[in-house]
Order: sequence, then C-alpha cells, then structure tokens
Amino acid sequence: MQRRGLTLLELVVVLTILVALAGILVPMVAGLLSTTSTSAGATNASELENWVQTYLSKSHRLDLLDNLVNNSNDSLMSFVLTNSGTSPPDIVPYALQANDVTSLNSLGVANVYPLIENPGTTSTPPWNPTFFPYAASTSAANLAGLPTSAPLTTGTYVAQLNSTIAAQKLSVSSSGTYVVFGLGKYSTISSGAEGQPKYLTETPLSFNPSFGCDPNSVYCRFGLVFQVDTTNGTTANFIGAVQFTATGVVTRDDNLIGNANKQ
Repeated sequence: MQRRGLTLLELVVVLTILVALAGILVPMVAGLLSTTSTSAGATNASELENWVQTYLSKSHRLDLLDNLVNNSNDSLMSFVLTNSGTSPPDIVPYALQANDVTSLNSLGVANVYPLIENPGTTSTPPWNPTFFPYAASTSAANLAGLPTSAPLTTGTYVAQLNSTIAAQKLSVSSSGTYVVFGLGKYSTISSGAEGQPKYLTETPLSFNPSFGCDPNSVYCRFGLVFQVDTTNGTTANFIGAVQFTATGVVTRDDNLIGNANKQ
C-alpha cells in the first residue's frame, strides 16, 4: 500500500506545535545560559580566593597585578566598567599615601602593570582590554613586547573600593580603606614571574553575558581587594575577589543571589 504524505492541514498543525515549543524552550535555554554563567562566576571567584589565600599563606609575593586607574580623573573606567550606574561610584581613583605603600609592600604587592586605553596602533601582542590592556615594551631586551611594570610609590593612583560597598558585599568594616587591583595573566601567581611558583595555568576571566561583559570591549578580569593600614603601615589584608560591571562591582555572593532570584 502506498504511503501518503502529510496533508496541508497536518503540516500546518505540526508547524504550529513546533513554533509553540520553540516559544517555550528558547527563553528557558537563554535563562539556563545566564544561570550557568553566573554560577561559573561564583565558582571562579570562590576558587580564586582560595588560591590567593593559599599562595599568601606560603609567604609568596603576590605582585605584578594590574593597576585599574592612572590618575585622579581616570579615563580607564570606560573599559573597566565600574564607574556608572551608582552614586557615589563603587570604585574611584585614590592616591596612595606612604603607609598605604608600606602596607601593600609588606604583603608583596610592590609593582603593577599600568593599563592604557586603546593606543590606536597595533602593538606586540595586539592591544586588547582583557588579554593585553597594556603598553607593550619596545626595548630591545624584550622582543616579546610584554608589559613594563611600575613600582607603587607615594602618590600612585590606584582603584579604591567604596568602603560602604565593601562592608555590604564583603562583610568588612565600613571604616577601612580598600584598594583593588586586577589579576592579569602576568601576575606572579599566574606567570611564576621573578622566581615565584606558578599556581594558575591561566587566570580566570569574569565573563558574564548578563553583566554585559564582552572581553573584546571591556576588562573582564577579576579584581583582588586589599585592606591597607593607613595609620601604621602594617601588612595589608587580602579581602576577596570582585567582578567589574556597568553598574558596579559584583561578588561571589551577588552571583549566587542572582541565580536564586532567577529560579
């Protein structure tokens, strides 16, 4: 007996069912991807905090971090994404005082890689806000074009985390002074630079579509928060890791709360 094909009416019914299913499933998949991204952000932040704590507990120098600002009226905020959506902003430029420098140096944080805006010309490696947001060295001794570090000194501008935000998101005192550095691929913990052991094969990215973080447009690295002793210059304390977004900093707990609210 010859098998007949679908009638036009049957075909319309099948297509209608498929369209209805797509309308149900596509939002679910999009939500699942967003939830997965925030879960990954929370996991990466938690693991990163554990690694940094372990690294520091063995008296290693956590050095060669990324300096997220460069002056008092900083322009780098446009690609670090921390200076809009909140008033006052979560992060502002802060000029280090002598005790701040001593406090950070005691923990090993003595040199930073200054970030730059897009130079407009090809560099080696090519400039990128996440993967190479630095000025490449042009010295004959550094043919790889790696970034050149600068020492932290009195008057150096760094990123300061609003103390009220720090208290809310990181469960610390609102009267403390907190500075933030980016954890780039060339830090001592990730590159083994200057004789330090290499703990991380690759520093994690903080990519999260729900935060609008495109690594080719903005700085999608984690920030490390330190409390400095502005009075006596005693050793700074590592507080935790944050992500940078267009509406302020985000912590591991923010990611977890965001996921819970989506369920």
